[in-house]
Formats: sequence, C-alpha cells, structure tokens
Amino acid sequence: MKQVALLLVLLLAASAHISLHHPSVYDPNTYDDNHRDANKASDPLDGLTFDQWWWHGYLNNPPIARPDNVFELPANGKVKAWIANSRTFTPYGWPDRMFKNPEDVIEPFTTSQYVQWNNIHTNNRSDLAGCVLGISYKSDRFQIKPEDFGESAAYLSPFPKVRAVIFSVAHDCPARWLQTFQVPNLPACPNGMCQCAWFWVHKSYGGTDQIYMTPFQCKVTGASASASPVDVAHAKPPRKCWDPANCRLGPRNPMYWMNKERNNMHEPDHFAPSYSTLYGFPEGAQQDIFVATNPVNYVSRPFPAEAKCGTKPSRLVSSGNGTLTLGQNDILVSPNCKYNLWFGGDGALYLGTPDRNSIWDINFYWRTNNNPGGSGWIASITSAGDFIIQNSAGQRRFTSPMTNNVGVGPYRLELTNAGQIILFDSLGHDLWESSWNDQREQNWVGPFNPDPPIWKTFSRNNTNNGGNNGGNGGDNSDYGPITANTDRWGSDIGNAKADSAKTCQAMCYKNAACVSFSWNSCGDGTCYMKGSAPSTTANNCFASGTINGRTGNNNNNGGSFGPILTGDRPGSDLELVNAANIQDCQQKCLARQGCGSFAWDSCGNTLCWLKSGQPGLDTSVGCRQSGVVNNRLSDHRGQHVCLFFSNPKMKQVALLLVLLLAASAHISLHHPSVYDPEPYNDNYKDSNKASDPLDALPFDKWWWHGHLNNPPIARPDNVFELPANGQVKAWITTSRSFTPYGWPERMFPNPEAIVEPFADSPYVKWNNIHTNNRSDVAGCVLGISYKSDRFQIKPEDFVIFSVAHDCPARWLQTFQVPNLPACPNGMCQCAWFWVHKSYGGTDQIYMTPFQCKVTGASASASPVDVAHAKPPRKCFDPANCRLGPRNPMYWMNQDRNNMPEVMHFAPTYSTLYGFPEGAQQDIFVATNPVNYVSRPFPAEAKCGTKPSRLVSSGNGTRTLGQNDILVSPNCKYNLWFGGDGALYLGTPDRNSIWDTNFYWRTNGNPGGSGWTASITSAGDFIIQNSAGQNRFTSPMTSNVGVGPYRLELTNNGQLVLFDSLGHDLWESSWNDDREQKWVTPFNPDPAIWKTFSRNNTNNGGNNGGNGGDNSDYGPITANTDRWGSDIGNAKADSAKTCQAMCYKNAACVSFSWNSCGDGTCYMKGSAPSTTANNCFASGTINGRTGNSNGSFGPIQTGDRPGGDLEQTNAASIQDCQQKCLAKQGCGSFAWDSCGNSMCWLKSGQPSVDTTVGCRQNGVVNK
Repeated sequence: MKQVALLLVLLLAASAHISLHHPSVYDPNTYDDNHRDANKASDPLDGLTFDQWWWHGYLNNPPIARPDNVFELPANGKVKAWIANSRTFTPYGWPDRMFKNPEDVIEPFTTSQYVQWNNIHTNNRSDLAGCVLGISYKSDRFQIKPEDFGESAAYLSPFPKVRAVIFSVAHDCPARWLQTFQVPNLPACPNGMCQCAWFWVHKSYGGTDQIYMTPFQCKVTGASASASPVDVAHAKPPRKCWDPANCRLGPRNPMYWMNKERNNMHEPDHFAPSYSTLYGFPEGAQQDIFVATNPVNYVSRPFPAEAKCGTKPSRLVSSGNGTLTLGQNDILVSPNCKYNLWFGGDGALYLGTPDRNSIWDINFYWRTNNNPGGSGWIASITSAGDFIIQNSAGQRRFTSPMTNNVGVGPYRLELTNAGQIILFDSLGHDLWESSWNDQREQNWVGPFNPDPPIWKTFSRNNTNNGGNNGGNGGDNSDYGPITANTDRWGSDIGNAKADSAKTCQAMCYKNAACVSFSWNSCGDGTCYMKGSAPSTTANNCFASGTINGRTGNNNNNGGSFGPILTGDRPGSDLELVNAANIQDCQQKCLARQGCGSFAWDSCGNTLCWLKSGQPGLDTSVGCRQSGVVNNRLSDHRGQHVCLFFSNPKMKQVALLLVLLLAASAHISLHHPSVYDPEPYNDNYKDSNKASDPLDALPFDKWWWHGHLNNPPIARPDNVFELPANGQVKAWITTSRSFTPYGWPERMFPNPEAIVEPFADSPYVKWNNIHTNNRSDVAGCVLGISYKSDRFQIKPEDFVIFSVAHDCPARWLQTFQVPNLPACPNGMCQCAWFWVHKSYGGTDQIYMTPFQCKVTGASASASPVDVAHAKPPRKCFDPANCRLGPRNPMYWMNQDRNNMPEVMHFAPTYSTLYGFPEGAQQDIFVATNPVNYVSRPFPAEAKCGTKPSRLVSSGNGTRTLGQNDILVSPNCKYNLWFGGDGALYLGTPDRNSIWDTNFYWRTNGNPGGSGWTASITSAGDFIIQNSAGQNRFTSPMTSNVGVGPYRLELTNNGQLVLFDSLGHDLWESSWNDDREQKWVTPFNPDPAIWKTFSRNNTNNGGNNGGNGGDNSDYGPITANTDRWGSDIGNAKADSAKTCQAMCYKNAACVSFSWNSCGDGTCYMKGSAPSTTANNCFASGTINGRTGNSNGSFGPIQTGDRPGGDLEQTNAASIQDCQQKCLAKQGCGSFAWDSCGNSMCWLKSGQPSVDTTVGCRQNGVVNK
C-alpha cells in the first residue's frame, strides 16, 4: 500500500482528469485483465469536433456483452459509482490498491497525499461544483443525439426530438472515490435498456475550460407501472440564475460547452457553468423532471412593472409597453441610479458607473459577430429572444449567445441594481446575463449550502413558479403567515422587485435581518423588507406577512444590542470586513476595539464598515443598513488600521474594486513609460489594455504585447528609471484606475501592504490571480535589453535582472536593482513578466514592455553577460539549476516559445527555475558563476547491472532498443517501449505513470518498427523507427546546453536530460510536493547557491576531489569517512553538494562523500567517528546532534512491511516518530527518506527489511 499511495500521488499530479468507472462504460479499453490501469474515459472534452466529443468519441466501443455490464438504477433508491482518474483504484482495476474507506473524504478541507484539490480544479472542497447522472430513454445508442440527453432543438439540425434529462445531482462531487447518487421514481426503460452518462464541469480555477462525459449502459429496476413519464418535451439547457426565484426548473439537459460545435451553454471561457444551485439544480434526486411534477406552467404572464431611476428606462422589451430599442445616444440606468449602459463610439455596449467607468463590455466578455463598421448603432430584442446590436444598415455587431427560442416570449432585458444585464422570458426565467463571478456565485455554487427555501413551495399549479399568492391573495406558506389587503408601514431595511407575495416572503427569509414584509400588488411589485414587525393596516394594494421564528419591535431594535436603521453612516471608518448579514456586521463591531457603529451593504455584496463613534445617519444612500453598539465609548485608536476608507465615495470604490477583481484575473505593470495603444492621459484613466494575457497568439501579436507601434508619449518623465544598486517601486494592478495614473482618489491608502495575507478579503481574491492562497504566488520579474531601438530587439535580448517571488500580492511592488551598467544613448528597453501557476484560467504569459534607463551607473560596472543568456529550466535539485543570465519565459503561444512545459504545468519565476529573490547578481560577465567547459559525467548508478542512463557520446548506453529497458538505481521505476513506439515510465509491473504520447507533444506516429531511443549530439532526446523517422523529440533542448548530454532515470521516477555542466535541460516530471516547496515565495533561497562563484567549475562549491574546508553548513574534512548510521544516499558532484543534500534532510546529522568512485553521498542520522580514507570527504551540519536511537527508539535504514495503522505526511524521520508516539496503538513507523514526506504508522514492531530503498524506520519504546 505504500507504493500504491506513492503511485496515487504521482497519478493525481500527472492528471487532473477523472471519470465514472464501471463495466457498463463505453471505452476502447474494455474491462478485462489487460486494461486494469485504463484511464481513457478520464480524458477531458474541449476544443473538439462533434464526432470527437460526442459519446466521448467511443460510440463504436460498447461494453462487453455480459448481463452484469449494465448499470442498474433502482427507482426511488440510490446507486454508488466509482469516480477516479484511473480504473486502477476501483474494483475493476486492482482491488488491493483501493482505499479502505472510498466513501470518505480524507482531511476534507486540506490537501493530503490522497487529495490534491488543484488536481480537480478547485481551491478547496467548498469549491466543488457538482457531478450529475443523465438518462436517455432510447436503447439504441446510434439513434441518440445530444438532444436526446436534452439539447434544445433550436441549436441543431432536424434530429429526432425524444429528449432525456439530468436525474441525479451530487453537489459535493468529486470529493470521494465512491459517490452516492439518489435516484427519483424513474419509469422503466424501453426494451429493458436505456443509455446514461456521467457529466462534470469543473470551475474555471485550474486547467483548460472543459467538460466531462462518460456514457454507459443502464436500466431502471423496481420501476412502478404508474410512474410518471419524464417530461422530455420540455427539457431545456440550464441557465445561470442569481435569484433562485428566476431559475429555470423542471427537466434540464446536460451542459455541452467549450467544444467546436453543438454546445448548449453560452458562458465564455474562464466562466464555467456548474451543476449547482446557481444553475437551478437542487441536491439529490431531481423530483421536478416528470410530467406530473414539473413545476413550470409554460404560459406567458405579464411583465412586472418597470423600476426606474426617475424617468430613465432600465429595461428593453421585445414587444408590448416599454423601451423597444436603445439608440447610439441613449442609455439604460439601473433603478438605484448606480449603473449605466451606453454605447461607445465603436458600437460596443459598455456597462459601468455614471462617470463612464466601465466594468463590463460586449467586446471583452462575449464573442461578437465582428465589427461591420457603420453608424447609427441600436440595441434591441428580437421576437425570438435574441439581444442584438446592429448598425443602421442592419449589420449585426453582437447577438446574445444561445437565446434563440429557448424561452417563452415576449422577452425583456433588465439593467439591475447589482450592475447586471439579464435577459428574461415571460416566465421570469433568466436566459442570459452579463455578470461576472462574484461572492454570490460562490455562495450558490458551494456544495454545503442548503437548497434555496423558495424551491420548496413549487407545485404544478403555481403559474409563477413561486407560489399562488399573487395579487392580493394571502395564505400560510413554509415561512409564515401572509395576510391579503394589509400593509405594514415603516421599519424598512431594503426593497426589491417580486412577482408575488410568496416570492417577497422568500426574499425576506433569505435576509437574516428581515422580520416582516409588505408586497405592492397594484404598482411595481416592490417587496419592502422590514427589520421589525409593525402593526398591519388595511390596504387593498398590499399583502404582508412575517417570518416564523423571528421577532422584532417597532423601535427598530432589530439587532442584539442597538437599533438598526435604513441608510448609511458616512465617515469615521475603522475597517472594512465581510459580513454574512447585518447581525454578523453588528457582532464584528462589538468585537472590534473602538467600534461604536457600523454600516452594511444590504444588496448582497457582504461588505461591512466598522466605525469609530456614531456618525450621523444618511438615509439618502441606497443599499445600506446601519446601526450602533450601545454603551460603547467613541475611540479613535483604531483609525490607523492598515486599509480603511474615510469617506462614503471610497466605499463605492471598494465595491467597484471587488467587481473589477472578480471580472478580470488579468494584471499588468502600469507606468507612463509603458507601450500601450491607450496613452497615459485623461482620456484613458481606466485603461486595462496592458493587462490582457498572452496565449495561443502568433509572434506579432504576443511579442511586445502587440504594442510595438504604440510607444509612450514623448515626455522626459515617461521613462522608467532604474537606480543602479537601488530599488524601484511599480504599480501592478488589473486596471490603470487604481494607480496615480488613473484616479488617485481611488488608490488604497497603503498599497504596499497585504490585507489578511492568507485569507480572502474584500480587497484580495486569490483565485483572481490564479492561486489557491498567497503561498502559491509564483513570482514577477523585470527584464532589460541593452538596445535603445525597440525594432532591433529579439526575444533572446532580454535578461531578467530582478525577481520578486511574493508577487503579485500587493498593488505597489518593490523590485531590487543590481549594479546595472548605463544604457546606450541613455535609453534601454525593459519589460515586466509574469506567469501564473496552472491553478486557474488558460495557461498564459504576461509581458508589459516599457522604456527605461539606468541612473547612477558606475563607469566600472560589469556588462551584462547577454552572450550567455539562456532560457530558464526547471531544476528539482538546486545544485543542477541553470544559473547566470536567463531570458524571460516565452510559453504557450503559437511560435517563438522557449519553455518546454506542456499545458497545465506552468513554468514560474521561482526557486524551482533557479531564480533567487531580489536583484540577480549573477547576470554580469564578472559574476556569472558558470564555467562553460564540459566536465566528465558522474559515475552511473545502477540497479544491479541494469542501465539507468542514456548518453550522447562517451562511456554508457547510447541507444535504448525496442526490447530494452532503463531501470532507476533504486529498482523502483522502469522505462520501456510499448508496441506503438511510445516510451512508458512506471513501476516494474508495467503500471505506467507517464508516457511520451500523453505528456509531451509528439511528432506524430510514422509507424514502422525497430524503435530506438537515443540522444543526439545537439542534446535532443529522440525516439525513431528503423527508417530513421522521429516519433518524439524532447522539446526545446537542441543546442541549449553544453554537450555531451545524458538522460537519467532517477530514483524519484523522473527522466531528466542533463548537459555536461550538470544543468537540467528537460524533465518528464509532474507537479509534486517538491515543486510546491520550491515555488512557495516564503522559503529562503537554497543555501547551496551562496557558494557559487565564477571560479567554481561545478557551480556547487570548490570542495571537489578530496579537498575540505568550512562551508555555510559546517566543517568538511578531506580524506575522512564516517562509517554507519546511513539514512539514505544520492549522487553528488562535490562534498559541498553532498553537504547541502544532508542539510535539506532534517534527519541528516553528518555525511560522507565518495570522491574516487561514483560520487555517492551517504547521509547519516548521527555523527559516527571519522576514519582515514583518501577516497572520501566527510562533515557535519552545524547545530545538529544525533545518535542512532533518535528521541525514543532506534532509527534504521530499511522498511518494516505490514502492520499499517495509518499513512500520513511527515517532514522528517523525527516528525514521523513523534506522530507514532501520539497515535494510539503505534509501536513502529517507516518514513520515505527520498523526499516524498510519507510516514507509515504501524501496530507492533514488524521485522526490518533492509532491501527496500528510500526508507528509514524505527520503533517507539513505550
């Protein structure tokens, strides 16, 4: 099980893809003993043609015809399904490798060796977005089309329209290997067979936007003859619905999204739909999918009255009373007067604040129909439900995606108080919206929230889907009594539109501060929510009611300890925090030293302002509730908190910032020296052109950010100054708005500070900069080219001179500048570069070029060693890092890339790629630590006589034939050829964990036979057939190092290609714990780097051979050995490198390095006495003492197989030992000493097996 656990880590890290596994699944790898490790069904579906994605491309791969190869669905019961990234860990793969408790979630809210949340595209378990099962009532799969799983006929050519639906939803999925799905009262299948499928769409936090579909044979068991048919005739695609009262309920189809054709979901990239409450899906069996239970009455009903800001329209309509068209000079205004919708001169619509500060536009968020030019732009809604923009010639600029005939007309477009555009049909269903991901989306997508209570009231006879208490009617609901023809005057805490009294009551229920309500049934349908329960008065135009279990009184004393009123309390802000409701805000004020009052955003943005004293009440401010904390003296000690807003305008800025952050994950450096088509002047204070990411673009589009012809305005201050041996500060934000070059009054008071560095706040949303949290920030850099003419600059002319690992994490970032020489002609060209981790959004790079010059340069400053600048390369071992001058990373565009990483494995400006923090001191001719002279390879380590290495020349294995293998020195990993000419890396039982087909782009399969693998004299690792046709070539390795070259299969299961300098040029590795360790911005730079100097030919210190000296870690003594107490060994090219390896292992106290033989570094858990030996150098680590007994029991080399109680993580052997001491029943333990941090706790004291590598073990004497 230890090896399986390790293999699982590798598989999880290697693949973020999962699937349902069962013998009923359609799969080219049939369910038999030959395909126990199959994972074909786990491949994601994105960017594919219809025949490639439909039926997962496996329409011709049915399951083996056996009775048990049909998935049974018990009517009114439940089923359990295996959901894993490989068949390996299911009963259909290797049952001995299954988890003991596959229905449990291990450490549900943290990453463990079992679950890596980023591998299923989430930040944590609360981000899981749901898996579903769908059914089609056709037994012949060849007769099934997407619409038979429910796609609307409007999107397709005339196929049969016998549609089927989603019947079971699990919001908290995928979070366990064995998932339970509830089954409603399904009717029997025709001919005893249906076709089903498992569907999943992950959030847009990690990886390419994609869907998953696993089709399988199914049948319903125990079906009742009286079961209602599924209402397939009314099945429609789901649609996002911010307000649960507007959700499209009834039978829904699966989501088809992000492929080349036949999609049914309109969301743009990075805004993934989800099988969640946000899209109208309740948890469990879908009870509303049947003819007898579908709650929707498909009959048009009148629009609610239009709410307005004065006389300004907030709505467009397709017909009837209202605004039919929006002209080029017209605007829509939200009812609360906070948002406008207007035309730009280019015919695009912009949504923003009344000062024309745009926060959304048609160009950016939705694909347009191109720009036909012209003038006389108008926006309108067609009779079929399309929101369109066209010029006076009738040529369309924009059409709302996938809205044609998917609803029941007529249609209306509303500009809401929350700054959204929403297209509704006459049933009140949300068909399309302009919104961005904000906190409300997180609330509804979260799998642990209960379904909205309003859904409990739905029944077939409710024509408004929200209850039958329209007009002046009244009754009792699930929430409390409703009384017709009555009003409750006063104590208002907010209002909104509702189409019935029950809907109004549901809105009141959702607001924890609301005690009662009144609904205007004669006028505009306003729902007045109240913080107390005023007495009722007769009024034929109102219905009113209360919420069960909530009390209030008429003096507005709605909180626990002070009055709550409608309105704001401007000024005296102490702090801005999040609060779930007004009482939560009040509690935060009570807990805050110096807080005497508070204000809360009652329109759903969860912002809470804590205030000193009790400023006056301003009832003219909308979307605000406020209150005081009684018996609290005014106290000004809190007014110097890191970030606060001292006037009401800044509150609006804070809200706008939250929206901007949520609307865009893109950022840039901002300065008047930047190349930008929108120059730095008063016309472009809100510009964010420089923030656009660069991915999948041709060279002329991504190089220089496509702005080579857009230089800054020619002014002396439009050059970025770089003080030699000093530091600079740069603004890095989503938009120019929040910098001194935009709207200075909107800047944060302390832009160099980080608010709540390890938690989300109103200021920082970590997923918006593609991270899980601040520890995942992967670094920003500055690069310089010593050419003043930008048109003469090539990508390889840039050299990185400053690195900030903890970036982006603040708006004003400090960069350290080394001793740069002066620029030619007083001008250089610089650029800011960033590559985020692959946690969220498309893989992409950022480049912001700007004019720069070096100030205070010394005449004796060494030139930058541009001639030796090379692209960075990943280096798991810091001793193998390519140091010296490095170029920026160019990645994931169509041409001129210089980084070999595949998609979802982003390179980073971090320690993992050899970048120390701060000024890069090794980039100069005088300081470059690399001596570019070949040195001999270290001796080859082997498992017995089996080779572990290929070489381009010299002694060693030159080629790997079709029947040959490489074996790692510890005997744990093999590299072998498959019959298709692909190389596979895995365990000795041929369980593959990596292959050249999947992880790296191949050159196609030319066929043939006689496959061989070798390394060319230029440094390319290639696979070719006997005719010399290449199947695979390692990417971007040709002539980037110094030959000869060697390829090593390491003890960690990696293929690593080295040059003769020992630099890592290419590797087959996946993201594992070591990568996370080195990318984390808070760890210090590897200590081994401190020893590098120009004269060190091995880049790792000068203690090669038998030499000895004192290092940063401790003394090294030449010609000595320390015998015994070994805890592990590895290869090292010097005694100092060996010492650094020992230092990195917290259990290592001393070491011995073999300088005559194979360069083995023996790490030891104690400090044995030295003995004379001319072939060794040995030493100790300062501050570490040890003996072979540890703290409370002996530590030995080897494993203790059997008796496992628990597997956990441990940082060191001592940590593992402590965990055993704390674990009831643990008598011994084993620890993975090769860096995978796994600790096995055991009952009793099983025997030691010294033949197992990479293991230390011990006992607990108790």
